[in-house]
Amino acid sequence: MKRFLALMFIFVLLLSSCSTLEHIDVEGDETKSQPVHESGDVIYVANLNTRSYHTEGCYLAARIKEENKWETFDLDFLISREFTPCKRCIKE
Repeated sequence: MKRFLALMFIFVLLLSSCSTLEHIDVEGDETKSQPVHESGDVIYVANLNTRSYHTEGCYLAARIKEENKWETFDLDFLISREFTPCKRCIKE
């Protein structure tokens, strides 16, 4: 359990230090910054719990709990952090 908590702490520190993140709600605060949808940009919805990501319209993305959900335009960031793509909405 201590090892898991230490790894989660390091993960949160890495995410919070990255310049592409605006803010991730880790304290249960209701205010959470999310990227603004610009025309033509794809919003990816990442699940911080399962470390997977989906496109905005995926039905599985809609089922992610708010405290585990994070939205971004930066696919390279997700890939570099070893998030796995959804097998239903993202065809590689």
